[in-house]
Amino acid sequence: MILNKIFQRVIGTKRFDEFLLYLNKDSKTINIFLKDSTTIFFVALIAITLCYVFGVISLAIFLILFLISLPIILSVKYIFVLFMEEQKQKKIESQLQDVLLQASLFPKGTEITKIIDYISKQKYQYISLEFKIALKQIKKGHSVKTSLLEICNRNKSKLLERVINLLIIGYKSGKDMHFVFNKISQYILRIHELERERYSSLSIQKYTLLLASAVLVPLILGWIQNIISGFDFSSFQTIGVITPDIKLAIYAKYATWIYLAELSIISSVFIALIDGNKRKFILYLLIILPLAYLIFFLV
Repeated sequence: MILNKIFQRVIGTKRFDEFLLYLNKDSKTINIFLKDSTTIFFVALIAITLCYVFGVISLAIFLILFLISLPIILSVKYIFVLFMEEQKQKKIESQLQDVLLQASLFPKGTEITKIIDYISKQKYQYISLEFKIALKQIKKGHSVKTSLLEICNRNKSKLLERVINLLIIGYKSGKDMHFVFNKISQYILRIHELERERYSSLSIQKYTLLLASAVLVPLILGWIQNIISGFDFSSFQTIGVITPDIKLAIYAKYATWIYLAELSIISSVFIALIDGNKRKFILYLLIILPLAYLIFFLV
């Protein structure tokens, strides 16, 4: 499929392979993903065509929307899949400590396969599913190490990878797994505490920036523009103090629009950096930019 190959070249082979893995987790394929995207594109194309036929948009805007609609749809759906995968990884990380604490309650000398079997039967959603897959691989003859490493390959959580590596080290060293699980759960608890401290210190900056760029600045600029547009400069012109320039007012209006766009982009970048995920830049931009223009024009 041509669109398949183009999409692969745009995002790169490595990211494309990871993306296929994420889709497979939800029982989807790249063909289904592209088919859904093209369906949305044709619906959007019909809507754009109707707007052009009824004179809502000009021919130039129609052609621009026609050219950019499919890339935008693909980008939004791609980011959405990555966002959902990130939420899954966060869910896994939030449940790791509970899983390990339960595993540490097993009596000394319990085989690791019995612990894996126990975790696979619990209601931990994604973690239980991953350990169920690992258990099936062990029963098919795969080693415990290989089966556990496959969990890391299917998931991109750094915390999960550390936990799996520590489990493998503990398993290979011959130490009692009760002791290993207990120590790892304490290690995760400490990491979660550090993450909560970091998030609380950055959350104020994040929401202040979000509120300023999406609400306060557009509100103030719109308010100032309304005040200036209400001034009567004719009396100043009569006494020769000010000579109004209509073009200057138009340039100022356009400059304000450009400034709001720049502010939205810069704010989205910084908020995404605060979240520690650059991919969220587009998500925040799609929220801040329309909201900023909406408030500015409604004031």
